[in-house]
Amino acid sequence: MPTVERKLIHDIQDLLDLLADWFQGLEAIPTRLKHEVNPLANLFVELWPFIDRLLTEFVNEDGVVEALCRLVKHGMRAMDSQFVPYLQPLIRKALTGYQQNSIGSFIYTVEFSLKQFSQSEHQALFLEALNFICSHTIQVLASAENCRRSPDLVNDFFGLSTRYLRYNKEVFFSCSQFESFVTILLFAVGIESSEAATVHSRFIKELLKVL
Repeated sequence: MPTVERKLIHDIQDLLDLLADWFQGLEAIPTRLKHEVNPLANLFVELWPFIDRLLTEFVNEDGVVEALCRLVKHGMRAMDSQFVPYLQPLIRKALTGYQQNSIGSFIYTVEFSLKQFSQSEHQALFLEALNFICSHTIQVLASAENCRRSPDLVNDFFGLSTRYLRYNKEVFFSCSQFESFVTILLFAVGIESSEAATVHSRFIKELLKVL
C-alpha cells in the first residue's frame, strides 16, 4: 500500500497532467486572438507561484518535474508572447533544478523555451543557459562509461544542442564552454542506446551543415 507521501506525489502529478492537457487544448488561442489580450494570462499569474513552489519543493521527484515541464510547455504555447515575463524566471529555475537533480527534464525546458523564443532579445539568457548546462553536464557525463549509464541525459543534451544550431547558431558558437561540449561529444561516440545514438548523430550532421 502506498505511503501518504507517495500518494500525495501521485495526486500532484495527476493534477499537473490535467492542467497540461487543458492548456494543450487551448494552444490555438494566440492565433485566433491576434492582438487581443489572451484570457489565459490572468490564470497563469495565479498558477505561476504554484509551479515555482513545486519546482523548489519537489526538485528531486523526477515524475513531478516531468509533469511540470509538460504543463509549462503547453502553457507557454497557449500564451505565446504573453509568456515572456515568465521566461527568465523559468530558465533560472530550470538551471537551479538541473544543478540539484541532473535529469533531462530541466534541459528539455530550456530546449522548448528556445524553440518558442529564439528572438535576438533573449540571446543573453539562452547563452547563459547553454554555458551553465555544458559546465554542469561535463561533470555528470565525465566519461564514456557515464554516457553509457545515462542515455536519457545524452539524448536530451544533444537534442538541446541541435535546437541551438537550428534556432540560434550564433549563441551556440558563442558558448564559452565549447571545450566541455566537444569532450561530451567524444565521450558519447558509440553509445549503445539507439535513441541517444540517433540524436547524437543528428547533431553531428546538423553541425557539419553550418561549419
